[in-house]
Amino acid sequence: MKPDDTLEKLYTAERAKEDDQSVPFAFEKRIMAKLDELESPDPIALWATSLWKACIPCLSAMAIMLVAFPSPPRQDVSSIPAPENQAATEELESLLLAALETDGGEW
Repeated sequence: MKPDDTLEKLYTAERAKEDDQSVPFAFEKRIMAKLDELESPDPIALWATSLWKACIPCLSAMAIMLVAFPSPPRQDVSSIPAPENQAATEELESLLLAALETDGGEW
């Protein structure tokens, strides 16, 4: 028997079969109940999970960078020369700190 003959026999058997248009009892209610049981995903939980999963590659990249590029040795503060214009430095400092000083008056 050829494969085409088998396929033709299956087609004719399916065509001869009557269509059953009935729906099982309470089919829609069962489907809707199943859909109600499904929980919708919480977007905040998904976001938190993805951030925790991202920690591992970030920490490993940081460890690789620390090993590959070590920080230079620190200088002694006493070896840093004093600023050339001490008056300008003091003026800038007093200007920046003036906003923090209150004289009790209103703005």
